[in-house]
Amino acid sequence: APEQLRGEEVGPAADVFALGGILYHVLMLHPPWQGATPIDVLARARTGKVPAPTSADADLVLPAGLCRIAMRALAPEPGERYPSVETLRGDVLAQKTHDERCSQPKNTGG
Repeated sequence: APEQLRGEEVGPAADVFALGGILYHVLMLHPPWQGATPIDVLARARTGKVPAPTSADADLVLPAGLCRIAMRALAPEPGERYPSVETLRGDVLAQKTHDERCSQPKNTGG
């Protein structure tokens, strides 16, 4: 979590951030931050800025609700994230696979 990388006090929000990173990775098939070295990745993570799933890869068709959950869990400020892992879990379980999509496939022609 950005606050952890800055040496600040961490709490449940850091766990929520970690789970947001895992959910993002599952949705996008790559982690939220990439870099040439682990130091590059940590530097990007420290900023807390994450590319939205819709702008990262238009070939994927992703449930919008899960995209919103991942982005909220990855919010730069702890107070903007889910207050607990249990709350995040509740939103994940409430999602339906046939919900709106946060991106459309590039090749939609027949």
